[in-house]
Amino acid sequence: MSEIAFMKKAPFFLALILLTATFLSPALRAQSAGAAAANDAAYNLFSAGDYSAAATAYEKVLKDYPTDPVAQIATIQLAFSQYFLGQYDPSLATLNKAISFPGLAPELAQVAAGFLPQILSSKASALAATDPKRKQAFEEAIAKFTDFIAKFPQSPDVESATYGRAVANFQIGNFDKVVEDMQSNIQKFPNSGTLPTSRNLLALALATLGSTDLMKDGGDKSKGMAQLKQAEDILRQIIADKKDVALINDASFQLGEILFTRATFSPEADRPPIYQQALDAYAAILSKDEVIRLQQEKIKAFPSLKAAALRANNPTLKKQLDKDNERELKKLSEVNAKPDQVAPAMLKMGEIFFNAHKYNESRVVITHVGPFLTSDDEKTRALYYKTMGYVIQNALDKAVSGYTEFTGTYKNKPIAESLPFAMGNMYLGLGKPDEAIKYFDQSLTLYPKGRAAGLSVVSKAQAQ
Repeated sequence: MSEIAFMKKAPFFLALILLTATFLSPALRAQSAGAAAANDAAYNLFSAGDYSAAATAYEKVLKDYPTDPVAQIATIQLAFSQYFLGQYDPSLATLNKAISFPGLAPELAQVAAGFLPQILSSKASALAATDPKRKQAFEEAIAKFTDFIAKFPQSPDVESATYGRAVANFQIGNFDKVVEDMQSNIQKFPNSGTLPTSRNLLALALATLGSTDLMKDGGDKSKGMAQLKQAEDILRQIIADKKDVALINDASFQLGEILFTRATFSPEADRPPIYQQALDAYAAILSKDEVIRLQQEKIKAFPSLKAAALRANNPTLKKQLDKDNERELKKLSEVNAKPDQVAPAMLKMGEIFFNAHKYNESRVVITHVGPFLTSDDEKTRALYYKTMGYVIQNALDKAVSGYTEFTGTYKNKPIAESLPFAMGNMYLGLGKPDEAIKYFDQSLTLYPKGRAAGLSVVSKAQAQ
């Protein structure tokens, strides 16, 4: 059975401050040419995505010009640089230092207030899922996002703050609140460049709610299916619009997950076309290298666009292009940090073939992709489905070999709670009750509370 994948860490889109001398209020202009030049040089490193060099440069600005008005800007930009380097505690400390500046400019105070909860949320994301402090950390971030939205309702960063709050709520399972926030963003900011990101998070929340309803006893199955279909339609629109290159792969993978789940809970006669749509969604996923190439091509267009805005004496457009450029650079950084999605997608295709009773096709795909799987979860699933295929087809030697490898490497994994029972059932069908009893006993030993435990007791009695 497919499960909707939980988003471990959703990408934030930040309404970053673009503090070059061109757009600063007079109160924040550097008092010396040296300070202005140093700040611009640091910003150029920052805008190119070299956050380590930018952090070093901003630290030098603060050392060389500690009393210059530009120090306020440099301190906040240093906090951003540290954030993008994953240095959340130093980023918080730097931002708090900026907030404590006497006479901090109002525009910078607003930026700092919006940035603070984003750091807190990212720091919470870095905690282990089992850490008892994780939920409390996200709740603190949610409270700070809410404070910002209430204090600065007309800020252009409200969209970003609302999205950040939704991400934090997603992480602690408040999916209804995620839906509420993302529907608000979509309604209030219909022309935003980050609209696909809000739609994607809305689809993830709806898919998770729908999947939960379908899988729990007593859940509203009709409502669950409707939520999955709503999420599916949103993801299809993101893919069709082709506005967010970095997001299309994620949307395609999630679409495959939703269709896989829909097929699992649909009447058997309705499953084949839904399975095929899921296969098509997984097959459309591009390699990481190709996504990086497309994202780099998108970024290459910004210098000429910004130059044209300057020639047209349009500082508003130039500032928006700067923000868009920052956002696309951050997406490139996120893509670089992600694993390639092709192998996991192919594994999912193998699982679909298995569910569709096409065991030979399933085994071919899984065998092909096996060397490219990286996580223990993927390797566990691959070996399980291969072995179960052999068991169902009564391929005795290969089934035993797969079972021995699985129990030796992934003993007691929940995914395989029916595997020893299936092995015993295979031997029983082949007229070898003594061997069958051995596997029924293993079923009861390895998974005493598993779904196959009762069947194992009955089948063992039959074998005896």
